[in-house]
Amino acid sequence: MNIVLEKTEFTEAVDSWKSASWICYPHSSNEYDHLARFLDYLLDTIGKNENHYLYPLLETVEFLIAKYDEENVDFKEQTPENMLNFIIDQYDLKQKDLAKYLGGQSVVSEILSGNRKLNRRQIEELSLSFKIPISAFWK
Repeated sequence: MNIVLEKTEFTEAVDSWKSASWICYPHSSNEYDHLARFLDYLLDTIGKNENHYLYPLLETVEFLIAKYDEENVDFKEQTPENMLNFIIDQYDLKQKDLAKYLGGQSVVSEILSGNRKLNRRQIEELSLSFKIPISAFWK
């Protein structure tokens, strides 16, 4: 993408930034939660429309949240079951909502109870769908 901005566009961007300056790397859990709520709003507004004018903003917010998670969340301490419960909690899902990612309701129940392990395909699907590093699912 080749973008050439004029000075007036810089001025407009700076003026707009005054009301959006909180969209930055979170330095506390409160800032993180605020940014996560904003991401939820963007996801609800944009959906999967990569051509939406707000899509670059969504990507930026996703990046900021992922960077914070990478630097502040110790995924090594998590079990795959805990990660699934984290996804359920963060995305306000039910167990049945994960069935499409994992291969059925019974599979979800078996994984959450620790009686079955996630396979590579399931991990990749969860990682892509929920923007969680693949390493978070390996125990």
